Amino acid sequence: ETAATTKQPCTPWNPATVLPKTLDIMALRVDIDTSKCAMKKSSTHATLGNPPPESELSSSADQLCSAAPGRRSSAPHARMLADTGDLEFDVRKGFVECKGFFGEYGGSQPDSTTAKILDDLTKEYLVTKDNEQFLSELQTLYEGWLGRPTPIYHAKGLSRELGGGQIYLKREDLAHTGVHKINHCLGEALLAKHMGRRRIVSETAGSHGLCLASAAACVGLKCEIYVGENDWAAQKSNITKMRMMGAQVIKVTSGAKGLKEAADKVWEIFLDDSENTFYAFSTIAGPQPFPTFVKDLQAIVGEEAKEQMVKTTGRLPDHVYSSVGGGSNALGIFQCFLTDEEVKLYAVDPEVSQSENTVNLGNPGTGYLENFALLHEVKYVSASAKEAANAVLDLSRYDGIQPNWESAYALSQAIKLAPTCRPDEVILVHLSGRADAGDLEKAMMYSGRSFDDNAEVTD
Repeated sequence: ETAATTKQPCTPWNPATVLPKTLDIMALRVDIDTSKCAMKKSSTHATLGNPPPESELSSSADQLCSAAPGRRSSAPHARMLADTGDLEFDVRKGFVECKGFFGEYGGSQPDSTTAKILDDLTKEYLVTKDNEQFLSELQTLYEGWLGRPTPIYHAKGLSRELGGGQIYLKREDLAHTGVHKINHCLGEALLAKHMGRRRIVSETAGSHGLCLASAAACVGLKCEIYVGENDWAAQKSNITKMRMMGAQVIKVTSGAKGLKEAADKVWEIFLDDSENTFYAFSTIAGPQPFPTFVKDLQAIVGEEAKEQMVKTTGRLPDHVYSSVGGGSNALGIFQCFLTDEEVKLYAVDPEVSQSENTVNLGNPGTGYLENFALLHEVKYVSASAKEAANAVLDLSRYDGIQPNWESAYALSQAIKLAPTCRPDEVILVHLSGRADAGDLEKAMMYSGRSFDDNAEVTD
């Protein structure tokens, strides 16, 4: 069989099909067969550390991982092997590995009490995500409140200036609140409401906190945001905005008084009152089912982009760029293109030391993005702060659009690639948010350019 395939339009986004059926792509070791548009999953190791007793195995995990039962080892501290052999999975039906593991990556190691709470939450999600009332309300809010679908824009000015390939932008900066995080925040707030929770909690006063406060106000849910004392002054403006939307913002003064302590506090609150409290993680993090919540609710970005690119250009893009960040933006746009072998995917992270890098390539574990590390269809590249700064200024100058700092890293690498491409090659960039004052200050600082009253005016 040939690997070549005719590019078919993606069906219009419908939450009734996307939410129950999106592909869980975090570090699946897959062999892509584009002639069948199906995913062949290799044998994988599943559970790290001490396996729980047989009686404590999660029935809901079996529902999430219905393709193959786990095979347990009698050896102490052994891994559970989920052997799926040559089974194939339709990309639209999805697959979530038992216990939240994807190969040797991801997962969780909860005690029995926590495992019961997470299992109950997973069961509720499996029911709620298929509920017609939930799906209908979510669709209505996406269209009328959030502003979906967000458009695809051909950056003609930038493309013309660079020469070579054509750059297109997926404009998540035009969504309500100006950032992609509103997608999963709205969905999680609505999930919490339909699951009977009385409050939703999280641990950041950044864009996620603003989005969650906005979504909670929209659906009529109590919202609590916990912020480390060390971050309080820097986030004062956001704290004011969140309080205006009815959120209660609480200062965390324990330990190092940072994000970690705020997250620990929220986790304790969730475990103590899980029947009334929904924990909205700020990114692709935490034990299952939390990463799946975000993955499913961000799938709309890739679904829309794929359909829009076919309508706009008559075909799929040749290259897709997204910054990694916490992972929700990259996961959102990449997952719809995984079986399209001709589409090259690039995840871009800031150029930092190995110890600081978001993506811990090749090292299994349960930490941030480690379960996203070996997605072999994606090429991981880094960009410097100066490259990101110049990307902000270039897009501002030639198309009048100012991307957020995170997106600028992805854009910078698309800018680097474009001149090496043919004029008919198409490059899609996930522009995950709009610039704020801090982003523009960084752009000026790292580019060495100034636009104040004393700056020299040139032709």
